[in-house]
Amino acid sequence: MKIFLAALFLIAIYMPAHAQEIPVLNQRVNNTVLSLSWTASKDADKYKLYYAPLPYTGPETIEVIEMGELTEISAPLPVGSQFGIAITSISNGIESSFSNIAYVDIKSDNYVINSESSYLNSKGQNFHNLSFPIVGWERWTSTVNVFAFDDFRRVGKSDLFTATIRYDTSAPYSDQIQYDDTLRHNIATDSTYLSDLVFWKKVNGEWEEYYETKGCLHPRKALSVDFNNDGYTDIFIACTGWDGGAPSGVENWAGEPSIFLKNNGDGTFEKIKIGENRYYHGASAGDINRDGLIDILVVDVTKDWNLQGIYALINEGNFRFEEDYTYITPQTRNNITIELIDIDGDLDLDLVVGPGDEGQANQSTLLYKFEGGEFNYYKEITAIFDRGVVLDFVYKTELCRTCIYILRTADISSGAFYNSITIQKYDFDSEQSEVIYDHLDNTGGKWLAWIVPNLNENGTWSLKPYSSTYNLMPKSLPVRDFGK
Repeated sequence: MKIFLAALFLIAIYMPAHAQEIPVLNQRVNNTVLSLSWTASKDADKYKLYYAPLPYTGPETIEVIEMGELTEISAPLPVGSQFGIAITSISNGIESSFSNIAYVDIKSDNYVINSESSYLNSKGQNFHNLSFPIVGWERWTSTVNVFAFDDFRRVGKSDLFTATIRYDTSAPYSDQIQYDDTLRHNIATDSTYLSDLVFWKKVNGEWEEYYETKGCLHPRKALSVDFNNDGYTDIFIACTGWDGGAPSGVENWAGEPSIFLKNNGDGTFEKIKIGENRYYHGASAGDINRDGLIDILVVDVTKDWNLQGIYALINEGNFRFEEDYTYITPQTRNNITIELIDIDGDLDLDLVVGPGDEGQANQSTLLYKFEGGEFNYYKEITAIFDRGVVLDFVYKTELCRTCIYILRTADISSGAFYNSITIQKYDFDSEQSEVIYDHLDNTGGKWLAWIVPNLNENGTWSLKPYSSTYNLMPKSLPVRDFGK
């Protein structure tokens, strides 16, 4: 890659002197489809695309494509394709310097990198050859609550990110952490109670750690996506803070700052805390405003449990995000789980919103379509009585072309709060709903936080659940097929 950069530099030396505006190049890879877009340069007549296969072997391998007035292109590429790509703008015969360089690597396992949404990164890959680490987990007595897969090291292999909940959610707050009254929010003064943030890589078929740091008190969800367009996948951790009741006399209790893990590209990560104390229960990432930077939608329950606000964190570059409340009408119902998913195939990210209060079990999952620069209510999905807490979604056309799968918990009638498992299948075309898996258990420790599409060895698809049981990490993880 360095050689390729040097080659482009040498070419640029011999270009005529100019003051033509340099375009900014963005890339997305979804399975084997490469999508490129670049900013329109002032007074540009046309654009040129330069590319060369990697590893770079000499200037004779650099190819040029005349793009005319186009500022975007999309095309499928063969598996194994590796290229370096740059764009120039031309005005009155004067060519600009090269844009930033996009390094494209079409993975052999159809891996999704730098995708347009965190959902695609977590659910868009083929999980048949992936598993959770077993060795080393016994050192934790806490729940592994958050997961994310991605090629964090850019080596063509999927790594795993995990985060724990280390404090005892059922024990009194005073027994575990101290309260800083000057902040009027809960903070952990002892790192014992902060989450372990761990990156794992596969070595000879076994998972081993290659990077670990401390996180927030209560990580709720991890979003893996390239937030700064440097070609390396970063992590956003939506944090909750203390999940119990407030001490006497303490107001505005819930919350803590959330965390970015900026990928340094060398197997290490820089931890960046953002914003004020917030109680983020759900989050999803995508380029909402189409400026080439990945934004975040969050569910924030900081002020009132019954008035969860869904709003955007707009990416302003360099891990600076601005709260924006204009993309969706404020919600007055209990919401905790959201995902940005292109449900209708129009390339705009739609919004799926799941309810969360077990006391309001008849609440439905809602679908919002992105139209006119905002998310507008579109459809209500049939509710499942007594299964009111929505934890996760799967939308995978290989499972069912027009279906969404909804993971629920909280069997109200039997008192099995967060101990039941229900998976609902809903067909958008027929508007038919059915429960394809239902496990009720009030003995404790029997709930799931995450389900993923699983490619079976015979080429069929199923749903694969991953257990997140309290204080009982399994030594093996069963695969259950819930049907196509």
